[in-house]
Amino acid sequence: MVLFSEKKAGRFALGVVTLNHPGSLNALDFAMLRAMSEALLTWRDKETIACVVIHSPSPRAFCAGGDVKSLVTSLRREPGIVVARDYFTMEYFVDYLIHVYPKPILCWADGITMGGGIGIMNGAACRVVTERSTLA
Repeated sequence: MVLFSEKKAGRFALGVVTLNHPGSLNALDFAMLRAMSEALLTWRDKETIACVVIHSPSPRAFCAGGDVKSLVTSLRREPGIVVARDYFTMEYFVDYLIHVYPKPILCWADGITMGGGIGIMNGAACRVVTERSTLA
């Protein structure tokens, strides 16, 4: 699950992306990636949004990468390449969108940060890791 909010900052606002699926250490499934792309595209064109912050409230993980379990489950329901192609297309689109985003993006990667989490973090204009961050 991903939560989205806008926090007032003077006459502007911060767009806040909160990775909130602690049971999977915030591993990214297709729905999470699609929701992130939609919010980022909306905020990109919204003049009142000055900056985007991506974080997790979890004390254990920012993002443990792609949700391999949900991908395998989807592939068992729909054998073939379409599911995998759509998943990785969406994941890399979100990574690219963050990389070329016209507004500053701050990524606060506290805790476990692996694979897809590093992909999200890597393109951000400002990347923060803490003493609890573990990158892989």
